[in-house]
Amino acid sequence: MAGRSNPVPVGTKSKQPSSGYWMVKTKAGWRFLHREVMQEQIGRFLRPDERVRIKNGDKDDIRPENLELEVGSQTAIANRKQALERKKRKLEWKIRELSDELERVKASLNEVNALTTKSREHWQDRAKDLV
Repeated sequence: MAGRSNPVPVGTKSKQPSSGYWMVKTKAGWRFLHREVMQEQIGRFLRPDERVRIKNGDKDDIRPENLELEVGSQTAIANRKQALERKKRKLEWKIRELSDELERVKASLNEVNALTTKSREHWQDRAKDLV
């Protein structure tokens, strides 16, 4: 257990179980590693309205080229775009499923129509025999 007699050294990294983000121990305390990498990259501290987005969504991939600095409204727009893209993929999948089901129903309907035609012809022939 870390404490005054056993402090955690600066530079120690730890993955936060609840969010999946990596944390790093700095002189100022524990910080998100992706934010520290971005601050190093741009040579200044992040402003309160700035966010660091991990482009590929992999929280373990914090290479500078995979990080993108966004202003708060950009983050909201990016999040909305991702949500809409996920919804689009789900709907496209559902359309494919429904299209396949429609083809099966059409095939079954064709079979029923063929049987109905045969049955009608059969009964028409029987009726002629009775006359």
